[in-house]
Amino acid sequence: MATMENDGTQPTKKQKTDEDASASGDSFECSANECLTFHRVRTVADVDANAPGFHPEFTHQVFGEHETIYGYRGLSVHVYFHHLTFHAYVEIQYTEKLRTSLYNRGAREADDIVAVLKEVMPAGFTDKKDEFLTMLPQLNAARLPEGGQVISEGTQESAGIVEEWSLVQFNLGAPDMATVREVHSRLEPLIFFFIDGASSIDNEDEKWHLYALLVKSPTGQASLVGFSTVYRLYGYPHSQRYRICQLLVMPSHQRKGYGTRLVEGVYKMARLEKAVDVSLEDPTDALRMIRDGCELKAALKCERLATAAQAAAESPASSSRGMELPSELASWARKELCISKPQLVRTWEALLYINVHRQAAGTREADVRLVVLRRLEAGQKSLKNDARGKEVRATDSGFVMMRFGRPPEEG
Repeated sequence: MATMENDGTQPTKKQKTDEDASASGDSFECSANECLTFHRVRTVADVDANAPGFHPEFTHQVFGEHETIYGYRGLSVHVYFHHLTFHAYVEIQYTEKLRTSLYNRGAREADDIVAVLKEVMPAGFTDKKDEFLTMLPQLNAARLPEGGQVISEGTQESAGIVEEWSLVQFNLGAPDMATVREVHSRLEPLIFFFIDGASSIDNEDEKWHLYALLVKSPTGQASLVGFSTVYRLYGYPHSQRYRICQLLVMPSHQRKGYGTRLVEGVYKMARLEKAVDVSLEDPTDALRMIRDGCELKAALKCERLATAAQAAAESPASSSRGMELPSELASWARKELCISKPQLVRTWEALLYINVHRQAAGTREADVRLVVLRRLEAGQKSLKNDARGKEVRATDSGFVMMRFGRPPEEG
């Protein structure tokens, strides 16, 4: 990684010591969110011209809760990723670096940025620009291996440019997917900068599947612009449950519908393989909204479910109780759409709301609100009853929660 103390036009400044900084009040703390920039590159010119990049959303999972890097002034950290294989080159530039004086060896030293990045990027990176530039032609000739399953594909126009995209599924743990596992290992570190509470996965487990979203450039080269990882859990009695654990779309391709395509692709495979349902692991609000939208879109296309919701909303004789989701229909729809029970109820409520809004003056909106209110109240009551009888007790090994006889439920 290149380190720059000045541009060659200014005389070299004396490096300040920790004592100098304390005396002058100068700050040697930099915002990691601001000084760190990621770049997706495909050519030597992209690196030399410092191609447009993007900053992380947060860095507390890498540089600590204060999201700062200590010991530098004028700091900039550039991470260049190849657009498909995600081999990386890291370049660090600064104007001044703090050093500990001989008389104050116990003072805090400048953060070791290289060591921090190596910890979060275990697949490695190069700090030699010439080495990375030499690798680029070989990397540009690389392709993801055969053996992936194309789930969906299409074209999309963005800013006057037509993009051709495809969504491909790979079984990460399969013996012939070593190259894909390597790509995932180099890609995965980005989640720590964009997904709060992110964690790594064991991509050698055959239950892990990678959904890779590829977009072709006008020259025909494919770029990996988004991905999700899905774990297949056991589903009673002879099935599976899909759990989306990681999902990221590169900032350059966000707000184009690609996140929705990733989620829809997972649901498509779940339905083809007769899975029980699809769930999310610690989802963000944005991912919840995408999931809700995908499930509602599928419900609107499901004639039996959509027709039943319309009939319930339009029937003048039915009360709000009559608008609740029938159990027989719920069982059928869960199997047909691979939607979990709680989510199906929410999707049904959305269908009711859409239908009552189509009516003159929305005469039955109050009934739909009662349906939603009863669900929320039932959920709160269930949580309250579950907590009754529980106590936190101190033990030799720490605090534990225990239940001492379950009181009768209220109501």
